[in-house]
Amino acid sequence: MTGSHGMDDEGGRMLVAATVTVGNESVKPGLQFCHTLKLSGSSIGDASLPNIVKAMPNLEHVELCKCESVGDFGIKSVIENCPKLKYIDINKIPIVNYQFLHDLTETNPTLLIKRNVHCDDDFKKDNGLRVPRRII
Repeated sequence: MTGSHGMDDEGGRMLVAATVTVGNESVKPGLQFCHTLKLSGSSIGDASLPNIVKAMPNLEHVELCKCESVGDFGIKSVIENCPKLKYIDINKIPIVNYQFLHDLTETNPTLLIKRNVHCDDDFKKDNGLRVPRRII
Protein backbone atom coordinates (compact mmCIF):
# COMPACT_ATOMS: atom_id res chain seq x y z
CA MET A 1 0.00 0.00 0.00
CA THR A 2 3.00 2.26 -0.47
CA GLY A 3 2.08 5.70 -1.77
CA SER A 4 -1.67 5.22 -1.50
CA HIS A 5 -2.68 8.62 -0.15
CA GLY A 6 -6.31 7.46 0.08
CA MET A 7 -5.40 4.92 2.76
CA ASP A 8 -6.54 6.54 5.98
CA ASP A 9 -7.93 5.33 9.31
CA GLU A 10 -11.26 4.32 7.78
CA GLY A 11 -9.46 2.28 5.11
CA GLY A 12 -7.42 0.60 7.84
CA ARG A 13 -10.59 -0.37 9.70
CA MET A 14 -12.11 -1.78 6.51
CA LEU A 15 -8.92 -3.76 5.79
CA VAL A 16 -9.04 -5.45 9.19
CA ALA A 17 -12.80 -6.04 9.12
CA ALA A 18 -12.87 -7.68 5.66
CA THR A 19 -14.76 -10.97 5.37
CA VAL A 20 -14.93 -13.60 2.63
CA THR A 21 -18.00 -15.68 1.89
CA VAL A 22 -17.26 -19.37 1.42
CA GLY A 23 -20.45 -21.22 0.52
CA ASN A 24 -23.02 -20.20 3.10
CA GLU A 25 -20.44 -19.27 5.70
CA SER A 26 -18.78 -15.91 6.21
CA VAL A 27 -15.08 -16.25 7.08
CA LYS A 28 -12.80 -13.54 8.44
CA PRO A 29 -9.42 -14.58 7.02
CA GLY A 30 -7.36 -11.88 8.67
CA LEU A 31 -3.83 -11.15 7.66
CA GLN A 32 -2.04 -13.70 9.82
CA PHE A 33 0.38 -14.80 7.08
CA CYS A 34 1.53 -11.29 6.14
CA HIS A 35 5.13 -10.62 7.18
CA THR A 36 5.78 -7.28 5.39
CA LEU A 37 3.74 -4.10 5.76
CA LYS A 38 4.59 -1.06 3.62
CA LEU A 39 2.42 1.97 4.34
CA SER A 40 4.88 4.61 3.16
CA GLY A 41 3.21 7.89 2.23
CA SER A 42 -0.27 6.93 3.40
CA SER A 43 -2.34 9.09 5.71
CA ILE A 44 -3.01 6.32 8.22
CA GLY A 45 -2.77 7.39 11.84
CA ASP A 46 -2.66 6.19 15.43
CA ALA A 47 -6.38 5.36 15.47
CA SER A 48 -6.22 2.32 13.21
CA LEU A 49 -2.54 1.35 13.06
CA PRO A 50 -2.69 -0.75 16.28
CA ASN A 51 -5.69 -2.69 14.94
CA ILE A 52 -3.98 -3.39 11.63
CA VAL A 53 -0.88 -4.62 13.39
CA LYS A 54 -2.88 -6.86 15.74
CA ALA A 55 -4.40 -8.56 12.68
CA MET A 56 -0.87 -9.35 11.41
CA PRO A 57 0.90 -11.29 14.19
CA ASN A 58 3.75 -12.48 11.93
CA LEU A 59 5.03 -9.05 10.86
CA GLU A 60 8.81 -8.86 10.51
CA HIS A 61 9.24 -5.78 8.28
CA VAL A 62 7.29 -2.49 8.65
CA GLU A 63 7.80 0.70 6.60
CA LEU A 64 6.05 3.85 7.83
CA CYS A 65 8.16 6.37 5.88
CA LYS A 66 6.36 9.72 5.28
CA CYS A 67 3.31 8.66 7.36
CA GLU A 68 2.94 12.07 8.97
CA SER A 69 -0.21 11.16 10.93
CA VAL A 70 1.58 8.42 12.87
CA GLY A 71 2.63 9.45 16.36
CA ASP A 72 4.61 7.88 19.15
CA PHE A 73 1.61 5.78 20.25
CA GLY A 74 1.36 4.19 16.79
CA ILE A 75 5.07 3.41 16.55
CA LYS A 76 5.15 1.93 20.06
CA SER A 77 2.04 -0.17 19.37
CA VAL A 78 3.69 -1.62 16.25
CA ILE A 79 6.74 -2.63 18.25
CA GLU A 80 4.73 -4.02 21.20
CA ASN A 81 2.22 -6.00 19.11
CA CYS A 82 4.74 -7.57 16.71
CA PRO A 83 6.91 -10.05 18.61
CA LYS A 84 8.70 -11.14 15.40
CA LEU A 85 9.51 -7.60 14.22
CA LYS A 86 13.08 -7.24 12.94
CA TYR A 87 12.98 -3.97 10.93
CA ILE A 88 11.02 -0.73 11.10
CA ASP A 89 11.42 2.32 8.84
CA ILE A 90 10.33 5.58 10.49
CA ASN A 91 11.87 8.13 8.10
CA LYS A 92 10.23 11.54 7.73
CA ILE A 93 7.79 11.16 10.62
CA PRO A 94 7.59 14.50 12.47
CA ILE A 95 7.13 13.03 15.97
CA VAL A 96 10.44 11.15 15.82
CA ASN A 97 13.15 13.19 17.51
CA TYR A 98 16.50 12.22 19.01
CA GLN A 99 15.09 11.45 22.48
CA PHE A 100 12.27 9.27 21.12
CA LEU A 101 14.70 7.41 18.85
CA HIS A 102 17.12 6.92 21.74
CA ASP A 103 14.33 5.46 23.91
CA LEU A 104 13.33 3.06 21.13
CA THR A 105 16.87 1.80 20.62
CA GLU A 106 17.40 1.38 24.37
CA THR A 107 14.21 -0.64 24.89
CA ASN A 108 14.60 -2.71 21.67
CA PRO A 109 18.31 -3.38 21.11
CA THR A 110 17.78 -6.17 18.54
CA LEU A 111 15.37 -4.16 16.37
CA LEU A 112 16.82 -2.55 13.24
CA ILE A 113 15.40 1.00 13.09
CA LYS A 114 15.89 3.10 9.97
CA ARG A 115 15.80 6.81 10.62
CA ASN A 116 18.01 9.13 8.61
CA VAL A 117 19.13 12.24 10.42
CA HIS A 118 19.04 14.43 7.32
CA CYS A 119 16.04 14.46 5.00
CA ASP A 120 15.94 15.62 1.39
CA ASP A 121 13.78 18.55 2.46
CA ASP A 122 16.41 19.89 4.87
CA PHE A 123 18.70 21.30 2.21
CA LYS A 124 17.79 23.82 -0.45
CA LYS A 125 19.68 23.36 -3.67
CA ASP A 126 19.01 26.88 -4.89
CA ASN A 127 18.40 29.85 -2.64
CA GLY A 128 17.54 32.19 -5.51
CA LEU A 129 20.66 34.32 -5.19
CA ARG A 130 22.62 32.79 -8.04
CA VAL A 131 22.69 34.62 -11.37
CA PRO A 132 22.79 32.47 -14.50
CA ARG A 133 25.98 32.60 -16.55
CA ARG A 134 25.71 34.67 -19.68
CA ILE A 135 26.31 32.89 -22.96
CA ILE A 136 28.31 34.90 -25.51
